[in-house]
Amino acid sequence: MATKTLQGTLATGKSGLAFGMYSHFGDVIYNEQQAALGYSVMLSEHITAGVYGLYSHIGTDDAHYPPQQWLDGGVILLASIGKNFGTYLTAGSRRWDKHRPFGGRIGATYCPSDELLTAAELSVEERTRLRCGMEYTYDNRYSARIGFSTNPLMMTFGVGCKVQKYHIDLATEVHPVLGLSPQISLGICL
Repeated sequence: MATKTLQGTLATGKSGLAFGMYSHFGDVIYNEQQAALGYSVMLSEHITAGVYGLYSHIGTDDAHYPPQQWLDGGVILLASIGKNFGTYLTAGSRRWDKHRPFGGRIGATYCPSDELLTAAELSVEERTRLRCGMEYTYDNRYSARIGFSTNPLMMTFGVGCKVQKYHIDLATEVHPVLGLSPQISLGICL
């Protein structure tokens, strides 16, 4: 099984950005689909705010497990403090499934240099999850990443390369149940 994703962004004037995404994972027996739309606008040099909506669907061919679908929506607030530190907060609610609580994420990034980025995120939804990672970029073309998340405990690794308007990325995730999950992506900057 493979994940297929199509995503894009569109600048709307000097300070606005619209984005969209569609993702599909699985086959006839089990599949997941997601579609998202959002819009953000820069309110000042250091503050960006936006809204988003995410539709998710999980389906199986087993009659004992009916398809599940839900809608997430929320607000995004991003603040950058100086050149090296940024933080964000998202808050959303889920509809169509009364057992899914209100959730949110808070995260921070710190760049001790132009080459090194560190990030951490705390997510509170069905269960609390901590994600941390680090990315090193060389010559503004080559990058290497490492990260981990809790609940369940997973490790991630990746490398990327930019050549003219193309960006190729190779990554893998080590999951305690699914094992090694390699990923490849190709980005084109138009």
